[in-house]
Amino acid sequence: MKKLWVVFLSLMLVLSVTLPLTTSVQAATISDVSTKDSKYKAINWAIDNKIMALYTGNKFAMQGNVSEAQALLMFARLDANYIHSYATDMTYNYYTDLHMPLEGSYSKAKRARLMTRGEFAVLFAAMKGYDLSEVQAVQYLYLQEVTTGKTGKRTYKDFAPKDNLTRGDVAVFLYRAMQKGKLRVDGFLGPLTGKDNKKITLPINFVGEEGGAVPVKPGTPGKNDPSANEQQSIQAVQSIKVEKNTLTANGQDSTLINIKLKDSNGNNIPYTKSLKFRVTSEYFDWKCNCAGRAGSEVLQKATAVTSPNGTPTSYVYSDGPDVSFHFQAPRVTKSLKDYIILELVDETDSNYSTYKNKQIRIPVEYIPQPELRVSYEVFDATVGDYVGGDKNTPPKVATPIPGVPQGPMKIIGINPDKKQFTREVSAVDAPYRTVPYEHAYVSLAGYKISEQMFEQIVDNYLREGGKELTVQYTTDANGFPMYDLPFALIPSSYTAPLANAPQSYAVLLYLIDLLPSSINNFSMAYYDSVKTAELIARSIPANMLNVAPLLQYRSKINGLYALAQLADQTLLDEQEASRPENMPSYTKVIVEILAPGGQLITNYKGAVEITYGGKTYTETFANNGGKAIKYIEGLKYGTSDVKVKLVNLNQDTRYQKVLVGLDKQETKKKILVRTPISDMVCTLDLEAAFLIDNSGSMNAADPNNILNDSVVQFVDSVDSLVSSSTGFTTKANTDIKGTPATVKGYVNYEKPYDASERRGATRLLTGIKQAGSQFDSDASDRSVKRIIFMISDGKTNENAKTLVQAAEAEGAQIYTISMGEADQNLMKNISSATGGKHYHISNSDYINTIVNTVLQSLCGGSASCPITDGFEKAQVTILRQSIYIEAIAHCQNVAEVDVKFYSVSGSFDLDLKYIGENMFELEYALSKIKNFNIYKEVEFFAYDSNGKLLTSQIIEL
Repeated sequence: MKKLWVVFLSLMLVLSVTLPLTTSVQAATISDVSTKDSKYKAINWAIDNKIMALYTGNKFAMQGNVSEAQALLMFARLDANYIHSYATDMTYNYYTDLHMPLEGSYSKAKRARLMTRGEFAVLFAAMKGYDLSEVQAVQYLYLQEVTTGKTGKRTYKDFAPKDNLTRGDVAVFLYRAMQKGKLRVDGFLGPLTGKDNKKITLPINFVGEEGGAVPVKPGTPGKNDPSANEQQSIQAVQSIKVEKNTLTANGQDSTLINIKLKDSNGNNIPYTKSLKFRVTSEYFDWKCNCAGRAGSEVLQKATAVTSPNGTPTSYVYSDGPDVSFHFQAPRVTKSLKDYIILELVDETDSNYSTYKNKQIRIPVEYIPQPELRVSYEVFDATVGDYVGGDKNTPPKVATPIPGVPQGPMKIIGINPDKKQFTREVSAVDAPYRTVPYEHAYVSLAGYKISEQMFEQIVDNYLREGGKELTVQYTTDANGFPMYDLPFALIPSSYTAPLANAPQSYAVLLYLIDLLPSSINNFSMAYYDSVKTAELIARSIPANMLNVAPLLQYRSKINGLYALAQLADQTLLDEQEASRPENMPSYTKVIVEILAPGGQLITNYKGAVEITYGGKTYTETFANNGGKAIKYIEGLKYGTSDVKVKLVNLNQDTRYQKVLVGLDKQETKKKILVRTPISDMVCTLDLEAAFLIDNSGSMNAADPNNILNDSVVQFVDSVDSLVSSSTGFTTKANTDIKGTPATVKGYVNYEKPYDASERRGATRLLTGIKQAGSQFDSDASDRSVKRIIFMISDGKTNENAKTLVQAAEAEGAQIYTISMGEADQNLMKNISSATGGKHYHISNSDYINTIVNTVLQSLCGGSASCPITDGFEKAQVTILRQSIYIEAIAHCQNVAEVDVKFYSVSGSFDLDLKYIGENMFELEYALSKIKNFNIYKEVEFFAYDSNGKLLTSQIIEL
């Protein structure tokens, strides 16, 4: 939000910083451009106004090329909002913060690269406040009369977008543009997405016979296939695994991609090394930060990379040889084939030279189709909390606003009763003069606030004499509106004393003074603002709170914490009241119906069948805002599928064509009900350090981003003398240290193990040393046990001996929980050598069961297993002469595993053999099974040493 602060300051400066936009009376002497040349006037204007400079001998060099850095400097000199130095780093820092499409923002080496005419068009449009892809940007230049093309045909091709930009070109373009008024660059709140393409109407055959769409060239068979082409050009790419190559084009569907690499010499890449890759696609223009568009058929951006919680980025970082990331589909109305493209950046090591200027290309396809979107919540009365689901309480969302362009919006009035504000509009936009904001995402300087506070700030500003208030309007991935108030709205009495501090500090103080001064005056209308203020307050280092002006707010900040606690309790009370009566534990299934392109249909009058737990229910979409909702009593721990199907499309004839075929499809959704972590409190004379791997490869081990919640409960269950919480990659940082309650409060709010923070390489040694440094007792004092609980995929090049020596130096036992494709031998060696224990799970879905087992090992009590789907592995392989059976249960006290086969003739059981490490297997000769045609369903059973059934699971052959 730096740009808004600059806008505020610029109003206080002398207007002489802006440049005159007419040619000087005393013309410059230009030796190589005739005064009769059609470009002379524009060139003379550029020289006189110091937009461009002459070379030795007063030569202009009209055909000379222009680099990106040179073009950016020209815009900076014209931008009335720019008040800084014209040093290259300064201009790039400033305009990168405004999300301008600049290659040099991410690679200094590319600042000197020559700019093409098409790239100039995109940058020019962005400087003028339009988020456009290249084709639309060229048409924008025509509409602005900045150019007429090379021959006057005014088509995309006639503009020659791939030709290098010349000095004569840019002088003419800027001169014509500035005749229509000064340039004031406000920038954008986030990465460019091409969201303004729909504002630019392309003439027929502007690009070609497609009439406006810019098709992606189909790949030649084998040419773009990574196994056929890229591994020849980049021999170091070992494998590419894509969860799914076909994505629903709804702006939300995503696929997990895992790539394994070697260096350019064919050697293994150490896990202490991290490579940085830019992720783009063939269809979406990377200059728009992986989210550009080509053609009006695109409704919403493709977020190139996203964590499971939706946080977008343009880069991924390898964890040694492993690259893991989620790629999200766009919203489009036409099927589209695309390639995900990875390019190595910012790497100087010659061991990776073959990656440079090469692309790793992964084919994907986006298909727009109607869909039933299924989400769920699971509430468990035994723990009094939600133990699974996509969301706790489905948020209410504002209706997408048609006809209102994204970008700066001027508000001239607000009506809190009707939840509408009035914006300044032109005659064309008159039908959209009044805009609703109820349930929209509203924020201040990028920080989420409540509607009530949004109204309060806007109303106060307008009442105190402000004629208009500029708010930045954007939409989220689903097209729902978002309104951000500028930082410049905050009075200088807050910002001036904190000029050298992060902007968030001024936001905090401003919010505190707007919040109720007494708990008695609190209402849930303030909830979002209270939680935002608490988030900022907890991020401020303790020493900063002793410095003015924060020192004067110490008592108010303490009051804020009390207010936040009240807000959380009130929310829990409301959730309790909203749950169905006489149903303490339940699974809530939510079904939404979407048109092709991802648009939510809120008025469908039909019904849907929901099948779960062997029963089928019919629910209507009426009276729930377009949702069919079913509460199903009881819980089924582990993973299971819910299936949904539209009952009869003819029930609502309005949508027969839009939703054609949807009534013949069955949609499945995996429901995960996490086993509750034991409510026993393990009170021990020990110091506990929780050490969590935040490297990039953990994305594959924790794909659903549930690790954080389990760690929070883990911390809560170990009532030790001292606790600390540390995340690590190649570096380690202790987030918090103190009593278990202090640590729990921190990790529960800040979520330091959130998947959006995972990136880079791994160094277990660094993590162990950092965790060990947080113990208070003397390392030689064995009366106080020191335990490090380490959760990691164990991918490192360090040897066990070094790691064990580090743990012994700290006098610590290490309990290791390995996840995914881990180096289990390493993790076992670390734990056994230090007197700890090792546990393994294939992914984070069953982390709670492992936590229970750890607690049982430390404190006694009984270990738990999921009631169903309790096996990490349950597999039957039919060979030519035998059946091979394997099983690994999700609990540590399994003494016996039986497998039951069924047929029309009856059933028979096989007892598996224990082979160590909680694994069971059996090879059984087919010749022993005579005249026995078995069904596809096979059931696994796990028992403890007393013959008690711990868990069972049905699989299909």
